[in-house]
Amino acid sequence: MSTKSEVTLSKPSEWTAWYEDFVSRAETSKIFDFVDIDRDSPTLEEPKEPMTSEDMLIQLNKAVLDTWERAAQQNPEAAGARPEPLTDLTDKQWMYLTRLQSEYRVKLATFANRQRGYAELAVWVRSTVDKSYLGNTTSKSDLRTMVRDLKSSLAPSEDEQKEEARLRYRQVLAQTKRVKPEDWLVAWNKAKLEGERQKIAELEGQSALNDFLTAASAFDATWASQQKVQIMTSKKFGFKMDVTLPALGELFHEQVRSTRMAGKLADSAFAASDVVQSPCPCGLRPSIHRWKPVDCAAVQVAINGESKDGRHAKASRVKACKEALKQAKWKSLVDSVKASTATAKTGQPEDKGNPRKHGDFAGLTIDAKDLSSGNTDSVFAALREKHPLYNSTIYDGGATTHIVNDKGLLIDIREAEETDYVMIGEGSLKVEARGTRRMENVLDGEDGRNTRALVLLDVAYVPRFHTNIVSAKRLEKKGLWRCGVDNTLRVGTYENNDVLCRLTDKYDLDVVEYKPVSRSYFKLPQSPVSVFNAFQDVLSSSRTSNLKPKRQRMAISRVPPPPRLDSSEIWHRRACHAGPRVLEQLVMQTKGVRIKGPTTVQCTACGTSKATEIISRRESPHRSGQPFYRVFIDIFEFSAAYNGRRYVLLITDEFSGMMFSWSLTSKPEVSKAIKDFEARIKRHTGASICKIRIDNERAIINLPFQRDSEFQIWATEAGIDIELPPPQTKEPTGGAERPGGINQVRMRCVIGQLHG
Repeated sequence: MSTKSEVTLSKPSEWTAWYEDFVSRAETSKIFDFVDIDRDSPTLEEPKEPMTSEDMLIQLNKAVLDTWERAAQQNPEAAGARPEPLTDLTDKQWMYLTRLQSEYRVKLATFANRQRGYAELAVWVRSTVDKSYLGNTTSKSDLRTMVRDLKSSLAPSEDEQKEEARLRYRQVLAQTKRVKPEDWLVAWNKAKLEGERQKIAELEGQSALNDFLTAASAFDATWASQQKVQIMTSKKFGFKMDVTLPALGELFHEQVRSTRMAGKLADSAFAASDVVQSPCPCGLRPSIHRWKPVDCAAVQVAINGESKDGRHAKASRVKACKEALKQAKWKSLVDSVKASTATAKTGQPEDKGNPRKHGDFAGLTIDAKDLSSGNTDSVFAALREKHPLYNSTIYDGGATTHIVNDKGLLIDIREAEETDYVMIGEGSLKVEARGTRRMENVLDGEDGRNTRALVLLDVAYVPRFHTNIVSAKRLEKKGLWRCGVDNTLRVGTYENNDVLCRLTDKYDLDVVEYKPVSRSYFKLPQSPVSVFNAFQDVLSSSRTSNLKPKRQRMAISRVPPPPRLDSSEIWHRRACHAGPRVLEQLVMQTKGVRIKGPTTVQCTACGTSKATEIISRRESPHRSGQPFYRVFIDIFEFSAAYNGRRYVLLITDEFSGMMFSWSLTSKPEVSKAIKDFEARIKRHTGASICKIRIDNERAIINLPFQRDSEFQIWATEAGIDIELPPPQTKEPTGGAERPGGINQVRMRCVIGQLHG
């Protein structure tokens, strides 16, 4: 039984729902008789241990001696000599004593299960009841007394419950706006059932039918009017047509399902009643709204943020319009307004008064004076050191694939195809491998900022690439898009979205993950010279006239010593065999440390010293050689059926693969079902079950430090071996888990088809 619940008892209005959940949990655990507040008995008590053989001998000797003494008092000669005390029991007495011991074990196992359910129910009560009410109870351990005290403090009277049911039913009838008919029917049926229990007047007579049809007309006015006409016609002409409120609810439910399946929902069906009266989502009456919805200023402001001709609209109209546009019936209107706005912007003449809209725009700038050597076809080839974002990851809107320059960033690596290249300017770079990259603590999650990982698939590994790249197009296909207002990555629609990542601006680039190369003072040049023109022309003139050799300053004591440049293997040993992440932080957080090559090493000492024991997860290769020698048992849970059964017991024969299933109301019934199955197999087939393989199901298998359960004792006495897997390891019981998983999938498919 799960102790987690959303029901919280903190006020009188929550008593009914809380007590219904309490009764349901108690009945599921088969302990309701011990917590029923309407009865004083029975109470949950541990069964008494039966007598031992010594106790039985003492009782027998005492009974014989008492009989002899009474006979001796009446007739000493007939009584004879004093009888000798018994020293051993007869076979019949031993059988009787054995039966008492067996019955005691069964009672003890039943008591343990009930005690476990009782304890879990007590934990649930303490976790769901407000502490102020829980502190006023006279008992802290007796559930029957606790619930009685809670009822006297919180339970409303019968009149209050009846009035609350009436108000709830009326409220459901009135709440027909902006709600799906299926959800409304669920709420109405729940309120109706509560009203039937309280016998409210709103569910009786013709007024109940009229109220329901009035509420249903908000979803399907045609169907409601047809039902009203049929009822009126039957009354007028005296037809025997007994229409009840439950039958009317079922008819409306079938109408909703048939309409959904046929896909014939019109704008008038299942629409909010306050919007149907207006031809425009702004809500103005037709007598006032003289223009088309596509030309409405409130609609244009709600969709595009402004109107085409500069008109203004009231904030209340715009707010109401935004709420109404969320409905599917206005989707074509939204598309039409966006298309007309885009067409109008395309046809507008060029604004010559705004200088920001004229001239060429340079996306990257660099000073030719700083280019002292290297190939002029590459922007960063002339830089003496690595690009400052070499270890970082940028967000690139022009990239069609994700790229990394370090193979250690990838997992699930596979060799790239021969024709796999990345185009760079007029040249190309070979992709050596592809794999999956997992960027930890990049996205926002339920636990706060930077708590989720970003997993990139099919990432290209290009050695010595100047930086790592996240493709914007790839993210857009997964629903992530960049908001330029605050430079964030978001998911969702324009109106309703969530922020997943905040991009930072480094060197005029959008950076997803910033990792500086070192603690140096390197920075990109700041002098603006366009590099998108002919590089050869710009650089050739600049190199001949402006580039002059600079004198190197003499080393003095104020100049810090050069960094220690060693391989990753040496630094790995210096750091006492630290891992690759520690080496990366060593470079980033420490001055004067440089590592040649990648920071990952393959150390034999680490591999042997840090090895851990791994539990074998393979299935046993030794299979049964005869039917029912070994059977697999699996128990899984579904939602409660109409008859209250919610568990399925599945037994599979390893040799033949034949499966047997039972539907149960509670887990304690599992033991009896298995015993009946073993007896049936032995009687019908003559085969004997020798081994039972099952996971650590607590319904029939106790923990190692506990005493054996009733099922374990029965299996031991019957000579059946119970095969259990290691803790938290289900792979060795694959034969038991796999049939259960297959049946669960099939059952979900059947239930989904019925509900669809």
